Amino acid sequence: MKFTAGGTVLRSALVLTVAGGLCGTLTGATFADAAPHAAAPRAAATPDHGQGRCEQPLQGWTEQTMQYFSTGTPVPPAREVGDALIYNDYIFDASNNQVGHAVGYVSVIGTLANGDLDSYYHATYDLPDGDLNAVGNIDRTAMFAGKPVVFHVTGTTGAYAGKHGTIVWQLQSVPATLSTRVTLDAKLCG
Repeated sequence: MKFTAGGTVLRSALVLTVAGGLCGTLTGATFADAAPHAAAPRAAATPDHGQGRCEQPLQGWTEQTMQYFSTGTPVPPAREVGDALIYNDYIFDASNNQVGHAVGYVSVIGTLANGDLDSYYHATYDLPDGDLNAVGNIDRTAMFAGKPVVFHVTGTTGAYAGKHGTIVWQLQSVPATLSTRVTLDAKLCG
């Protein structure tokens, strides 16, 4: 099996070692902590956590992929069942200043009843006020068509610690390229 890194072929053992170590180190997880992909629920459009004040800290922010490593279909990546990728993205605030980054993992795990691709995501956002972990299954076909997708999010450090909610993530233009940004709109409660 070959892995593609933005067009460069790499040996699978090296990519798996680096990817596993990078994702585990950045999220504080180990392979033993991993849960089956199908276990992640789909996020509701608006959380109803009933716990304290809610805020929307990322309104008008965007995310852009800077580097990725993938298995399967190279460009655009992760477009077939069985494909996977890890990515490193920059986060920009509403004034277009690069203020953070995200590291994430995507796995195309099957097809939905309508034939669209079902994908599992897990990302850690390193932001100026703290870190967020986003997780969930989404319709990857709908995402590439420009429809918004929703992830569960949990604050892990700083101002976000202990808060829960959602991130709505949407491509700014279709078809997507490496320079395409996505909008990030988060709602956190707690």
